[in-house]
Amino acid sequence: MSKTDLLPHNVEAERAVLGSLLIDSECIYRVEPLLKPESFWHERHGVIYKAILRLFARRTSIDLLTLVDELKAGGELEEVGGEAYLVDLIRDTPTSAHAVHYARVVTQHAVRRRLVMAAGELAKLAHEGEYEHLGLRAEGLVQQALRDQPRDDLFFGPEESVQLLKEQLPALRQQSNVLRWSTRTLNKVAPKLLPGSLVVIAARTGHGKSFLMLHEALYHARQGRPVLLATAENTVSDTLIRTMSNVLGFDSSTIFAGEWDDEMDRVLEASAEEIGDWPLYLVGHAGLRRQGIVRGDHPAQVTPAEIRRMALRMEQAGVPPALIVVDYIQALAPDRPTGNVRTDVNQVVWAIKNMALEFACPVITGCQVVRAVESRGNRMPTPADMKESGVIEEVADGLLMLIDWSQYYEPGEVIQEAKDRRICRENEWMIYSVKNRWGKREYEAGWLRTQLEFARVHDLAYEYEEELERRLAGAVV
Repeated sequence: MSKTDLLPHNVEAERAVLGSLLIDSECIYRVEPLLKPESFWHERHGVIYKAILRLFARRTSIDLLTLVDELKAGGELEEVGGEAYLVDLIRDTPTSAHAVHYARVVTQHAVRRRLVMAAGELAKLAHEGEYEHLGLRAEGLVQQALRDQPRDDLFFGPEESVQLLKEQLPALRQQSNVLRWSTRTLNKVAPKLLPGSLVVIAARTGHGKSFLMLHEALYHARQGRPVLLATAENTVSDTLIRTMSNVLGFDSSTIFAGEWDDEMDRVLEASAEEIGDWPLYLVGHAGLRRQGIVRGDHPAQVTPAEIRRMALRMEQAGVPPALIVVDYIQALAPDRPTGNVRTDVNQVVWAIKNMALEFACPVITGCQVVRAVESRGNRMPTPADMKESGVIEEVADGLLMLIDWSQYYEPGEVIQEAKDRRICRENEWMIYSVKNRWGKREYEAGWLRTQLEFARVHDLAYEYEEELERRLAGAVV
């Protein structure tokens, strides 16, 4: 027995699926989406199946006579054992009713064979490969082994469609994992945070997208929802200091400068303990500070694969992420760099979207807007203004534009681009949606009040209403 004979295979299932196709040519419609010629263990079975697929592609009836003619035309009839072997396939298959089952068995054994061979490559890699690239190389080998798995869940006739709707409608009505944004303004303007959705917040550098994403992550973590925050622009230590500032309402610049007394030291330690109780998980480089110098690798080396690994660890620990926040697209390094910036960005975007689908949770990420928007008459960004935009608009389920008008106007000046001719004020952001896959496009702007030193964001339009409610509540008391 050769070593290859020890690899997983099932010759009986291969013969049965071919026999089923010759008994009932209609089986090809159910088998073809599931089975590829290279999935067969026995070489001649793959040759026979390729001939059947050629007949199917030409819309020719599939039976013993047409298959014999097709194999003769290709000079393959003798190679597969002649007409007698085809007759044996029909004779040894009692019914075609189980054709789909046979096809699945053949496919599953093909995947198992590739995994066994990948395991051998992994062992060799572990002994001889470069340590720095072991993780990605190993993951690539496994993905290659699982490649092109045929699926039968991509085709829906009328009956399947009705059944799918009947299953989905109750689930949609009862789902409890649709998240709300932290403010009423965002809930009005922004797309819903649905499981599997990708929402992109685009802005010029320094206009607040990172602070808004951090605020959303902390809001949900404080509510007890497991949040995975990947910070590729800032270090983890800087992010945690801003988190502490958010909790205490204490100026983060004071913490960064180390300007506090012993009493405040105890408050900061208590704040750190409180943050430790939140289900907040971070991916990034520590960036530990020693004598004012940040030490550690540049944070831009964070990749989607590293974010996914942390999400898997959370899932295995029984706390699957309810929300993933990635700061931000252009700051991430691709898993497999190509040398082409746009291609690399597209790779990152698809990886982030796939994470949303894999872990069935919303993902919020940021995107840079090009500098050119600042030199034109209307400085309100559009999707075309996103840096290395590529597939971002296509893949994203929701797309928000964020502007800090105080970067362009002095306080008190009229914002010419705003429809309501609004007066520019410091610490106010304008946000509007340019894509919402789950509803109508909302071009009406929402306004947020910011406290950047505390990494906090508040509603602006509802502040008067909330103040009135507080006064009424006080009057009742």
